[in-house]
Amino acid sequence: MTQELKDRLKSAREKAGFSSAADAAEALGIKTPTYTHHENGTRKPKSNAIERYARFFGVDATWLFFGKGEGARAQQESRPLIDKQRVKSLLQPFTVPVFGSLSGGNEDYLEATGEYLDHIPAPRSLMDVAGAYALYMPGNTMEPRYLEGEALFVNPKKLPRAGEYAAIQHVKDTGAEEHLVIQVGRYEGIEKGKRVFSRHNGENLKIPAEKMRAMQKVIATGEW
Repeated sequence: MTQELKDRLKSAREKAGFSSAADAAEALGIKTPTYTHHENGTRKPKSNAIERYARFFGVDATWLFFGKGEGARAQQESRPLIDKQRVKSLLQPFTVPVFGSLSGGNEDYLEATGEYLDHIPAPRSLMDVAGAYALYMPGNTMEPRYLEGEALFVNPKKLPRAGEYAAIQHVKDTGAEEHLVIQVGRYEGIEKGKRVFSRHNGENLKIPAEKMRAMQKVIATGEW
């Protein structure tokens, strides 16, 4: 008995390890009614949708289209079950800790206490980067490039090159005593043994080697 497209689609979904059409739709990132109509045969999927289903379920596209194609059934039988938990995790927002100040003062730095305010969604390029974080831009020294309070995402494994923007951790004399702080600037290079960072509004930062603790590349801004 020749199977129809809807039957082949259901078979491919089940052999891929999805017990329901809703589970498959969630993993595919499409609306459940859309996929259900295709699997029930109440609506015929377009060719690009069929090709996507074939790739996702690991079957031969020709077999899914027409019920023909060498190795289609063998491919289905040998395909390992899809790790649905992994798929779901990729669909969830990726977050990193964000540092900032709640004081609303005029400081152009954050004290590096290690205490974060919250977790916020972040670029997936940071997903496998240990120690990735964000900070809320302190002050207006980098406007219009970065607005005060804007979220900046930092890759602690990347050093900024000249002309790139950085989160700078260094020891700063704040008056009564010295503190480890974080400031933001555009890295310009080394001048007389000091790291130089320019700022759009305010004096350049010139930090001697003995005061530097880290400079880490700002890789993105905004909401994710």
